[in-house]
Amino acid sequence: MMFDDDSAERFEADFPSLDASFAVPYEDALRLVRGYLRSYEPAELLDCCADLNLAVDVEQLRRVYYGPLVKQEPKLIQNLLGVFGYQALLLGFDVGPIRGKTRYMLFLKTKGRLERFQQELAAFDAEV
Repeated sequence: MMFDDDSAERFEADFPSLDASFAVPYEDALRLVRGYLRSYEPAELLDCCADLNLAVDVEQLRRVYYGPLVKQEPKLIQNLLGVFGYQALLLGFDVGPIRGKTRYMLFLKTKGRLERFQQELAAFDAEV
């Protein structure tokens, strides 16, 4: 199982060239990943992760699937999005005066990917 992200190269962008309209919140990315996890066997996903040289194990998949997560796992969610065909740039923003409180956003590369993300998220949400 491999998902086509319609890209021959990795997503790389300098900060000033990011398009904020292609950003999705961490929470939406987590919901999309959980939707995909409901659709596939863990062994199948682990094989995909191994093919992409991503260090993901069964325990991590269980934590994401069953949640709630004790702490946010933005890098893991970014990696799993990549498995499902969404290369995204991850940025964290400090929130207010609370030390260590970070808001994560994932920036998709194109409007088409954002639209696909939104459609698939709506479909997964409708199944719940």
